[in-house]
Amino acid sequence: MYSKPDWVEGHSDVVMTALLCGEWTEATGDVLVFEELSGKTYIECKKELETYLHRENPFVVTNTSYRGSNLQLASVEDAWEELDIYITDELWSKFILLFYEVLIESEPIFDYPFEKHFEASIYAEKPEWSPTLKKGMIRTLIMRAYYRGHEENQKQIDNIVSRVLDTITSKERWGYISQYLTDLCEASPESVLRKLEDELKQPQGLLELFEANDGDFMTSRHYYTNVLWAVEQLVQQKKYVVRALEWLWKVDSYNLKYSISNSPKGVLDIVFCAWINESALSVDKKIELARKAIENYPNAWDVIASKLPQGTNSICSTLNTPKYRKIDEHEELYVHEVNKTYIEYLMMCVDSACTDAEKWNKIIQHIKSYDVTIQNEVFKKLILNCREMCDEEKIKIKNEMRYEIYRHRYYHDADWSISEEMLCKYESTMNEIVLSDKVYEYLYIFSPVYEFPLLHPVPFSREECKDLREKNHILREEEIKTRFKEFKEKKYSLEKLIKLAVKEEHSILGEVLAQFYCDGLFDEKLFILLMELDEEGKDVYDYVRYLHRNGSVDLNEVIGMVKKLSNNKNLLMNLITLEFIEDDDNALIAKEDEEIKKMYWSRNIRLRISDKAEHKVFMWALDECKKYGSLHTYLELLYDIRDKISFQELYNAIFAISNLKGDVASSMTDY
Repeated sequence: MYSKPDWVEGHSDVVMTALLCGEWTEATGDVLVFEELSGKTYIECKKELETYLHRENPFVVTNTSYRGSNLQLASVEDAWEELDIYITDELWSKFILLFYEVLIESEPIFDYPFEKHFEASIYAEKPEWSPTLKKGMIRTLIMRAYYRGHEENQKQIDNIVSRVLDTITSKERWGYISQYLTDLCEASPESVLRKLEDELKQPQGLLELFEANDGDFMTSRHYYTNVLWAVEQLVQQKKYVVRALEWLWKVDSYNLKYSISNSPKGVLDIVFCAWINESALSVDKKIELARKAIENYPNAWDVIASKLPQGTNSICSTLNTPKYRKIDEHEELYVHEVNKTYIEYLMMCVDSACTDAEKWNKIIQHIKSYDVTIQNEVFKKLILNCREMCDEEKIKIKNEMRYEIYRHRYYHDADWSISEEMLCKYESTMNEIVLSDKVYEYLYIFSPVYEFPLLHPVPFSREECKDLREKNHILREEEIKTRFKEFKEKKYSLEKLIKLAVKEEHSILGEVLAQFYCDGLFDEKLFILLMELDEEGKDVYDYVRYLHRNGSVDLNEVIGMVKKLSNNKNLLMNLITLEFIEDDDNALIAKEDEEIKKMYWSRNIRLRISDKAEHKVFMWALDECKKYGSLHTYLELLYDIRDKISFQELYNAIFAISNLKGDVASSMTDY
């Protein structure tokens, strides 16, 4: 037969105080709270509580951690089951008043900048009321109103939590309260959500808290994550999910940068995943909210597009859930519901892509997972939308389709590859996208060798790997030659082609022009045109590098032309690095001014010295690098020429390191 423990039978003021505090330390404020609620000195309270330690059914236990030791309820749930009925209105009212006074009091560490909190945790003053007590008191709100079902107290708790949140007027205040926000959200979800909504209407530091997330992963204090964890609780409750998601979309729209993975977008990624249900949304509601989000929020299209098949296929974390407050059961997903979501997501992305080529390219990357009927429908809409686009947008789509055709024909045996019938549809769709200016059609010939988009490559085969690479290389060269021949016959503008190609991110324009347009010979007119149109100088460098490698250009003459045509010092330095130095007196770099020499000897590229060079050339290089270079480049040079100089010279050169400035080129340099 069950007999109640003596701490239940007696339910003294000390026992009831311990119940309401939940857990506490012997900090000054904690002791005062305990004495105020119990009406006794803390020494008396502690003496009584110690009689309930170390027994078969203890009321309290001692918890020891790296922060110290504290007393806490042995079993929160058991204690509330037994003692809840003995809480008087007078005691509860006194507790609520004390709760407010305790929780609104910030902590000394928040007098320091956020980036100093890691180290300040060592030397900052300890708070008068411990975080342990504050968490215990917040849990009491949860136990009273929700766990024990005193619905009459929920309104009172909503009010007191709202009053606490109303004291937030700055980033620092948000940082302090955020530590307790997930528990406060469990105690009063309505109050927390309303405060978050009001914050976006009348900002009082929350967005600044979200912005203050820079720093090292180990030592930074990312207080904003507490806010996100609170919102994660809300999206799992039907009553709040719609409002919580709207809040997330709004915060995501500020495009803040996050140094860790926790972000509003991260939560949205989980909620709107098509193949798993982590929120309180039904499939139909999820689709409806996705459509509304695309209509109203700038980043929503990208989030929903990333949920298409072959997009984000893994969820690395689940949402934070309340400890006591029940969440609404997630609806179980069936295959037909997942497919329905995928189709609806695709169609809403297609309908809102309009004339945005970047969006259409993302759709093209995902569309292969859908059946032929849907793909044909999407292609029809694509062609219609392309008619409203400028050539610059159209060519982005055509080149993306060309690359997809190449990739799937090359890996024709892969599980994910598209059927030849569908690839023909891709090709016909690509051909239906008509450009006004035909020069755009030639941009793809400047694609890198390793991903040149042949429409009909020799398919991949493990048995003939080397041969097929060579065959495709020949096909690439033949296509480029054919296209350039056609380009010249139709007298299209080379200036226009170069002007367009220099804007392409991964273009190898200079090399292709040198090899195929000029047939490996230096063309002064083309060089001058490149100099005019290529402000950065990357393609000019590639052009000269190819010709120099094949021995068909005088590097000294080219450098002279560069000096006459522009003041691009970076290009000049890069061209000088092409030289294999044989004689230090006649080396191109020896003739340059101090600025170019500093750039040359500090660059993170190995020095090119001919094997025919005499010993004095290597010593000259060391002296020049010591004078103009950095610690990293000096060490690299010293390593490269270690066999070209004597042991004594190597020994002497090592001691020169102490006079060189360091850099961040390599983590091994300091070592």
